[in-house]
Amino acid sequence: MLLDAPVVSEAGTIERLIHEVEFDLDVASHSQLKEFGCPFEITQFQRAVADGTYSILNDLLRAKLRSAYRYMSRANTFIAGLASTTPEEKGGATASNRAQNAVAESLGPIKEAFEALCSKT
Repeated sequence: MLLDAPVVSEAGTIERLIHEVEFDLDVASHSQLKEFGCPFEITQFQRAVADGTYSILNDLLRAKLRSAYRYMSRANTFIAGLASTTPEEKGGATASNRAQNAVAESLGPIKEAFEALCSKT
């Protein structure tokens, strides 16, 4: 006898990517020194590349996503570097400035990717 198991509905790859980029847009909107430090999420982008969803997107959307995730990955590198320094240490202020600037610079590309994703659905 088979059980009548509930059906689990999972959002599709594009929907998960939209939610991730929406979260990342919020992260990028908080680039003031006292507000930032949260790394950007990149898991759903990696998943879309791995499962082939990325390859079926149009060229313009792929370009916007590549740009956004390149900026976010760069910012994540600088944010991770902050864990080993404080602003008072030699080079700490420079590391904070680089991370803060990288987060702020990512806002435009993330916004473009988000708008392009939303217009696709």
